[in-house]
Amino acid sequence: MLATESFFKLAARRRFQTVFSGGLRTPASLSFHLFPAMKSKSLNPQMFSRRSFLKAAAASAGLFFIPRNVFADSPDDVVLRAAIVSDVHYKNRRTEEVERIERMIQFVNEYSASQPYKNFDVLMIGGDMSDNGRVDQSGLLRDSLKKYLKPETKWIFCMGNHDHWGGNRQIWEELFEQPANKRVEVNGFQFITLSCEKGTMKDGDYQYALPWLKEQLDAACSDNTNKPVFLIQHYPVSNTVYGSERWGTNDLAELLKNYPRLIDFAGHSHFPITDPRSAWQKEYTIFGTGTMSYYGMSDPNLARDPKFRNAGNVYIMEIHADNSVVLKLYDAVTNKFFDCVYIVTQPGAVDKFIYTADRYQTSKPPHWADDSAATVVNTTPVSATIAFPQAKWDVHESIVHSYRIDIARRDKTAPADAEKWIVQPSQYEWSQYFYNVMPESLTVTLNNLNWNSQYKFSVTAFNCFGMESEKKLEGTFSTPADPEECVDQNAEKPDANVLNVSFTPDGPVNAPVNLRKTQKAVEVVGSPSFVTDAAAGCVVAAFDGATNYCQVRFTEEEYSRLTHAISYTAKFKLEKMEPRPMTLFGNTQTGGFNFSVDGEKKILNVWIHIDNKYQIVGVPIEEGKYYTAACVYDGKTVVLYLNGVEKARKAVPGKITFTANPQSRAFCIGSDISGRGTGEFFFPGSIAYARIYSWALTPEQVKAVSK
Repeated sequence: MLATESFFKLAARRRFQTVFSGGLRTPASLSFHLFPAMKSKSLNPQMFSRRSFLKAAAASAGLFFIPRNVFADSPDDVVLRAAIVSDVHYKNRRTEEVERIERMIQFVNEYSASQPYKNFDVLMIGGDMSDNGRVDQSGLLRDSLKKYLKPETKWIFCMGNHDHWGGNRQIWEELFEQPANKRVEVNGFQFITLSCEKGTMKDGDYQYALPWLKEQLDAACSDNTNKPVFLIQHYPVSNTVYGSERWGTNDLAELLKNYPRLIDFAGHSHFPITDPRSAWQKEYTIFGTGTMSYYGMSDPNLARDPKFRNAGNVYIMEIHADNSVVLKLYDAVTNKFFDCVYIVTQPGAVDKFIYTADRYQTSKPPHWADDSAATVVNTTPVSATIAFPQAKWDVHESIVHSYRIDIARRDKTAPADAEKWIVQPSQYEWSQYFYNVMPESLTVTLNNLNWNSQYKFSVTAFNCFGMESEKKLEGTFSTPADPEECVDQNAEKPDANVLNVSFTPDGPVNAPVNLRKTQKAVEVVGSPSFVTDAAAGCVVAAFDGATNYCQVRFTEEEYSRLTHAISYTAKFKLEKMEPRPMTLFGNTQTGGFNFSVDGEKKILNVWIHIDNKYQIVGVPIEEGKYYTAACVYDGKTVVLYLNGVEKARKAVPGKITFTANPQSRAFCIGSDISGRGTGEFFFPGSIAYARIYSWALTPEQVKAVSK
């Protein structure tokens, strides 16, 4: 037995490494710090001039974070101003991306005019100007630029992979009136653009230009000054900035590390610039440029935020007379600055770099005020909604990245005084730090709970480096009984409580279980035959393998009951082993699960999407024979049964994930579901029934239902 406190500490230790696996694998990759504008007793930003603040930041290991209000106005020693964006993704019509680019340009024009240094010298775009590189898309961007940019603002652009898809280098260069690779001097500073060769998104896309790039870097750095030299390309160097571990390439790694004065800008990942990991320094400096279209960051435990298209990341870069560089972070969605800046105090002085691996060791975890608490807002038989305030961070600490909610259910079979708790899969939530207006509190629904049960939970806050809060917000709640739930999950041969489709001569029937007044409708698409089959001992649906199938629509809430455990079963006969995938029952469209026949290998496969990755378990079958297949997943192991006998298993702890596409939310019988909500991978054969249970059947129950 574990007390509440010790249980959650154990859960935290066990799960810590999984939370930040997207780019936070080693301390060497955790070398980046953001500077949020927060007041602190230990530091009053108003006491510092910009110059003294820069000197203090460069000299002090304890002064990690720089508030934007120190740099709110540009002093009179600014000598160059640039706006830097990437991943614009123009379509062939006016969209949010068009509005953001035009709003950003107008903002920088007005901002520049209000400052002592009034020039808007350079606009840099790091590729993916459009979705497909076509003239009607890239041309619309060109029109926006010509309409709103002043003639004196120089264009410094490079091509991304999307600019090659449907387009080519010649079209791009003609539209934007510049070569795809070039070096240009602006106000005495060197800028280099580098375009990928084909848009393959793989190593090798920059190999063609390495000799040229070395020549340009050598020339740019030949003046023996400490002036920064700027490079912009689309793909980041792998394992540098946030997102590069997935979206980066290795082509430039060995070359760039020879140029400490280099400040490199790279896009492609769509990861937010407000994340501290979007700045990196080792032998040189890299900044990730974010996106003007939609956030693309992913995590094994964190689903994409619903507002992920509210992205408008812009760096407004100001170079000062002492060659220090300040990046002010602007949000083109809210048309305001974020409350933070990045700085490079002395380009080329590697020993003065502040975004190094050492910063990972010195980051501070978030914290809550002593009176902070989580409250239970609502409960249903299968869910609970909780609310809690955002954790805090001070000037010497990092931002709040996300939260882990540990959940445990009291074991009803244990003696009342034992207090035995069954650990449930944890739930993870973004803090929404990547939006300019972070909510002051979060409301989270915990799904797939057991009815009439007692639960306890604990909320832990994390910073971007995986450091967790010492204080946890804890609470308890009980779910009420479900008035519609009457299935005995311990029965020898239990009813399927989620889906239970069989067939009559008149068509499909969804069996009446759980005392529901109405059952989910089964839609018949095409013209399958409903005939009595002596070999099956019942009426079956015969599908042609080309056009006909049945489907049952599901909602997002209904899917939430199936995330932690599942059993599904079907009785079927494959008429012809065709050399293609053939799905007899399922719902797999970037999520979900199914039974699918691999016609080339003559194998029946279970496909099940666990923690955003398909797991596949298979067993050989023959055509012309009836089989009863069952898949059971208990949150730890996938087990495939054939005719009540275990045939294969795979240990995969995690959570079942389902499609985010509303059109694809339907279980199909006789096919799978497409992204358009229609059938695909049609099944040539007969199906007697298809059933889904919201829990893991025991081996004895599988044997019983298979009969």
